[in-house]
Amino acid sequence: MTVQMISKCPRSWSSKSIEQKCVNQVSVKKDPFLSIPVFSRLTELTYKNLYCAVCNDDADFSEPWIVYSRCKKRDKNGDCSSSRLFFEPPHLNGTLRECIKSDMYSCPNNSEFKVHREISSKCDIYASHLVTEDGLVVKNEYCAKCNNISLDTSNCLKQEKLKSETNEVHNSKFSLAIIIDIDFLNGGTVVGTKERCARNYVYDPWKKFCRLVTCDKDSRLEDDKCIPLHGIKNQVSIERCPKLTFDSTEYSLLDDGKAFIKSRNKTLRMHEYTININTGRLSICAYINHIQLETKFSDFESHLSILGISVSILSLLTKILLFFLKPEPRKVSNILVLFLSISLLIAQTMFLVAANHTDLPLFCKSVGILMHYFFLCSFFWMNKPIITQIIQYSVYGWVIPAIIVCTALINEIYDTKIAPKYGVVHCWISNRFALLVFFAIPMAILLIVNTGFFLLTATQINRVMKETKIARESLKRKEKWRFILYIKLALIMGMTWSFGFIAAYANNEIIWSLFIIFNSLQGFYILIAFTHFRYSAIIAKIRQLSFKSHSSSIASVSTKL
Repeated sequence: MTVQMISKCPRSWSSKSIEQKCVNQVSVKKDPFLSIPVFSRLTELTYKNLYCAVCNDDADFSEPWIVYSRCKKRDKNGDCSSSRLFFEPPHLNGTLRECIKSDMYSCPNNSEFKVHREISSKCDIYASHLVTEDGLVVKNEYCAKCNNISLDTSNCLKQEKLKSETNEVHNSKFSLAIIIDIDFLNGGTVVGTKERCARNYVYDPWKKFCRLVTCDKDSRLEDDKCIPLHGIKNQVSIERCPKLTFDSTEYSLLDDGKAFIKSRNKTLRMHEYTININTGRLSICAYINHIQLETKFSDFESHLSILGISVSILSLLTKILLFFLKPEPRKVSNILVLFLSISLLIAQTMFLVAANHTDLPLFCKSVGILMHYFFLCSFFWMNKPIITQIIQYSVYGWVIPAIIVCTALINEIYDTKIAPKYGVVHCWISNRFALLVFFAIPMAILLIVNTGFFLLTATQINRVMKETKIARESLKRKEKWRFILYIKLALIMGMTWSFGFIAAYANNEIIWSLFIIFNSLQGFYILIAFTHFRYSAIIAKIRQLSFKSHSSSIASVSTKL
């Protein structure tokens, strides 16, 4: 594929060594590093290499493309003697800009506009393609002007974009644990991720370790800023910023007073660094607001989620089919289980099939909203309020979750602190504050309510059992049924989601794995717990079929004789 890349430094850039490494055409064989493109998540621009990003002041939020090597030839010892390199863009929420070939990309030599350097310069420096009525592609409006093309007959060319081909690879780690990932202590505010480094440390991608952020002796580190211990100065300088330090072996001083950090291939101006005369250590400002995140959950947890949810979906489909095919009384309890099965089936199916399609932003956001709604519905259908009419129960089970999701969407529109950020990082809620408010807290309330109903019913049964024999014999079947129902719901909801709350703060892989197992297999448990399998009738039917088969065999033998 062909991708637009910035391959020049701006005219204001003064370092010739960096500019040469940006613009020089060097073969991959001679210097592979100069051939690796980088993508800026801040500007969504792609640069020819890291040096081009540096000279355009866009290196801090840039990351290199992924490099793969494939061996073409091996020597006698089996070692690779010749290989081929492949470059793939990193995982992107956005897209890459496709190259567009311009028919007119400069002013002609005989043009009067060559005299006007401003127009000629603007024709050269940027691309905003126009297409004429004749189908010619012009680089921008200034190129059109100096080529005597009327803008009235030109239209903006639709900018096609290329999707990253590596999205599926990087989105594969989508664990079911992400549903209840409210760990603020170890993970920051982005669901499903964790910070690479502890507080007051920043990740150095070149050295691949966490560097301590420090302040000068006359200031302290507070809220990612260096606060003076004396006075109330508000300086924005090297003296008043959090710092990263480098040993004397990690940098070199240039003749013009600049410093060159070897591991970063970065040149610093004199006002951008300080050197401790006693230790020889160089310090630079650390932009620690740029938090480095990494995926929190493992491939094993992802595979465990897929396996469990697949079993659950098959079980829920079986349960729903049995409801319509098997003649059962249409009691409130049976309809309750049906709606529970439907809501959980939709939520788990969307999670399994569509939850990792971050390459489709609008679709991904819609999936996140619907998953949020149907998982909430499943919680409410697991809860058993004292309602006897199915219409009232439907309002309780379908409408209240819709109100919660609509409230979340209002916060999304106004971009508040608890905005869910559907589809930003995952096709789910991306903001941990929103996950806590619009998902975890309602679930915790339902757990408490269900526990209250369970204890209330158990107390009523215990009180009646202590009374006379006549009272015990007249104990309503309804109370017994309700007690059994609460036990089943407590096992489905209580055990499953209690592990989720524990795992979120224990930050233990074993507990997370137990949560995934219990949660992903909810459909299987519903099938077993709420389906009356008449084992004796099934065995009798098997015996009957076996007897018929045996009788027909005897009859066949008798006929032959």
